[in-house]
Amino acid sequence: MKLKLGDTIGIISPSGAICDRETFFKKVDELKNLGYKVKIFPNVFNQNGYLAGSDYERLSDLHSAFSDKDCKAILCSRGGYGAIRLLDKIDYEIIKNNPKIFIGSSDATAFLVAFYAKAGLKGFHSLMLLNGFL
Repeated sequence: MKLKLGDTIGIISPSGAICDRETFFKKVDELKNLGYKVKIFPNVFNQNGYLAGSDYERLSDLHSAFSDKDCKAILCSRGGYGAIRLLDKIDYEIIKNNPKIFIGSSDATAFLVAFYAKAGLKGFHSLMLLNGFL
């Protein structure tokens, strides 16, 4: 898998809630200025306590991002806590049948390990959108 200019990067928030929308949109603009399209998934800005929405909402965006034929990569907005709550709910067949570049660290490390173990997906342990990716 290789990301090319013009490809679409999907942004999801599978862990902590986004507190700073202004910085989020500045980072999205930076991705666009580099030549990528960006798709922000519906539950990115949800908040349920310290989480970015309910487990169902965060899982829905994860599954939708992998199922989306236009997305070539999935970038987590930030870490925090919550990934481990989704591991036993993920449909790993969706990931296996729709391999994409998956980028995350911190809490998203749990996804990287699970995706490799259960779907054979090799991801990228990297800074995320709001903590230094750009």
